[in-house]
Amino acid sequence: MADLLENVELRDKNTFRLPAKARYYADYTTLDELRNRLRHPLVAGLPVFILGGGSNLVVTKDYDGLVLHPIDQSVQIVREDKKKVVVRVGAGKNWSEFVSQMVKKHRTGIENLSGIPGTVGGAAVQNIGAYGMEVKNAIVSVTCYDPATDTVIEIMRRDLGYRYRMSYFKTPEGAGLIVLKVTFHLSKVFVPNLKYKALAERIRALPKKKITPADVAEQVLALRKSKLPNVKRLGSA
Repeated sequence: MADLLENVELRDKNTFRLPAKARYYADYTTLDELRNRLRHPLVAGLPVFILGGGSNLVVTKDYDGLVLHPIDQSVQIVREDKKKVVVRVGAGKNWSEFVSQMVKKHRTGIENLSGIPGTVGGAAVQNIGAYGMEVKNAIVSVTCYDPATDTVIEIMRRDLGYRYRMSYFKTPEGAGLIVLKVTFHLSKVFVPNLKYKALAERIRALPKKKITPADVAEQVLALRKSKLPNVKRLGSA
């Protein structure tokens, strides 16, 4: 069996804490590991489900197939200059942690999406959005694996069919692709996005003239806390 596990409980792997079991379950970091899991003789012909952070997921019954969980946490600088930086991030990276890391380094453009549960890969698939921003605005491209052709492809943002909570990955044509990496363009020149009225009001009420990305992230987290449950304490999407 090696790294392939049988009858794995999924209660602690979805934010609603719903009980269910996966017939087979495996983590993977590299492309080779992913290929090996998919080619294991025990899972031949079985359906496959990619499980990220387990948010936006309602588990209603046991899964008679293979559940794969990406754990690639890599964050790689592709290129940067005085004004911008391009970052390639592993699909398994926790989204909220990634945003926090970028905010601390003054790499801006995603601070309005602070605190959203899930993974970087899931963010790209769902086109997450909040407080005046959608993640598509920061995405350059998404690198995917196509099990049907055993190829790795890079899809540019213009070809990802992004619209409200929608992407190419949620269509019949793109549903079989597995996200490996997501590439983002971020700015070192901070221009706060205050399109969301409640956020703008909070920022303007701060007793300081110069607003930082950390200020915006902090107020976004405060707004989320005032409206949404903590997924670590109460089941939620």
